[in-house]
Amino acid sequence: MINIFFRCLLLGIILFLFGCQNSEEKTKGLSKLITTENIPIQEFSIKSDIDTILTGKQGTTLTIEPNTFVDTNGNPVKGLINLEFKECLTKADIILGNLTTTSNGRFLESGGMVYINATSNNIQLQIAKNKSIGIKMPSDSILENMQLFEGVETENGMNWINPVVIENEKIDKAQGAIVQQRGVVKTSNVAYSVKGYHYTGSYNNPGPAPKHDDCPVELQNKITALIWAGNGLMISKDSTIQMDSFEVTLIKTETGSEWQESNSVETQVQVGKPKGQNSFSEDSKSNYIFSIKKLGWANIDRLYNDPRTKEIDLIVLINNQDQFDNVFVSMIIKNKNMYLPGYQKKDNSYAFTHGDYEKTLLPVGETVSILITAYQKKKAFYAIKTFQIKEKETITLDLLPTTDADLKKQLEVL
Repeated sequence: MINIFFRCLLLGIILFLFGCQNSEEKTKGLSKLITTENIPIQEFSIKSDIDTILTGKQGTTLTIEPNTFVDTNGNPVKGLINLEFKECLTKADIILGNLTTTSNGRFLESGGMVYINATSNNIQLQIAKNKSIGIKMPSDSILENMQLFEGVETENGMNWINPVVIENEKIDKAQGAIVQQRGVVKTSNVAYSVKGYHYTGSYNNPGPAPKHDDCPVELQNKITALIWAGNGLMISKDSTIQMDSFEVTLIKTETGSEWQESNSVETQVQVGKPKGQNSFSEDSKSNYIFSIKKLGWANIDRLYNDPRTKEIDLIVLINNQDQFDNVFVSMIIKNKNMYLPGYQKKDNSYAFTHGDYEKTLLPVGETVSILITAYQKKKAFYAIKTFQIKEKETITLDLLPTTDADLKKQLEVL
C-alpha cells in the first residue's frame, strides 16, 4: 500500500515537472512583439578618471565627470567602465519598446526617454551620491511643465514614478540682447588635440594641415560643436575629456577667438585675452537639459491635460480572442508622444482604465489608434485601427498575421 502511494506521488511530481518544463519552453518561444529589447543598445567603454562626452545615434549627449560611478558599497571604481545606452525619441521607438506613458494610472505626455547602465568587470555600478550624469536631449519643440520620471518595467508596460520638476537651463538675457540682425558673437579660448593623431588645431591655432589618415572629420565637427555651443566654451586650464572612443585634450590659449553668426554667414575674429571664467550653456529652445542621479530608465514627461477630456464609454473587442495568447491592447494618441496600456475587463473586452469600476477619461475628438499584438501558437498577429474618440463607441477588430519587421513598418507609417 505504501509502495503504491509513493509510486503515485512520484508519478505526480514527474508530471508536474514535465508540465512546468513544457510551459517554460512555450513561454520562451513566445518572444513579445513589443518589448524594451527592441530598442538597440549603444555600448561605450569609458575611463573612470576623465571627463567624458558621449553622443547617441539620435543626438542625445551624455556628460560624465570623473569618478561618477561607484560600486554597490559606495567605493570609487577605477579603470574602464562599460556603459549601455538606449535613447527613445520617436513615437515608433516608444511603441516598439512597450514604453507606455503612464504614472500610477495617470496619463503622461513624453518628451523622450533614455536608459543608462554601467558595469565594470561584470560588477553592477551606480552613480555616486554627490554626482550626476548630464543629459542634453534634442527635441523639435520644448513642452512646458516637464518633469523627470524614473521607469519601472511591469507586465503591462512601463510605470513612471518619482517625478522631479526640471527647469531647462536658460540662456543669459545679455546674450539674448545680442541676437539682433547682426547675429550672435561667441568667444572661446580653446584649442584641442586628439590622442593618436598628428592633427592639432582650433579656429585660432590651426596647426599642421591634417592628412587623409588623420583625425576623423566627424570627430572634428563634434569638438567644434562643443567649443562653440552657447556663448562659446571658456576654460581656465587644460583638461582631457573622452568623446565617444577618442581622448581629446582641450588646451587653454592666451588669445581667444570670436565667432560671429549673421544670416548663416560665419566669420571669426582674433580678440585679446578672454574675460570670464569657465562657462558652458546650451540652447534650451531645442533641447531638454537635465541630469540624472540613478541608472536605469528616465523619461521627460508632463501630466496630460486636455480641456476636451471627459468620461467616455470606449470598448475594444477582439474576434476569436480565445484562439490567441499574450494579447496586448494599447492606444496611441496621434499628435502626442503618448502610448497607453489597455485593461482587460471581466467580460474579456478592453478599456483604458484601472478596472471595471472606472470610466475611461479621454479627450473627445482626439485622433487615436488602437494597436493589438498577440500570438497564435508561435505565430505573431496584430491589428491597428485609427479613429476619432466619441463619447460612446465599441471597436471590434480582427487580428492579422505579421512579423516584427512588418509591424515596425506599419508603426513607422502610422
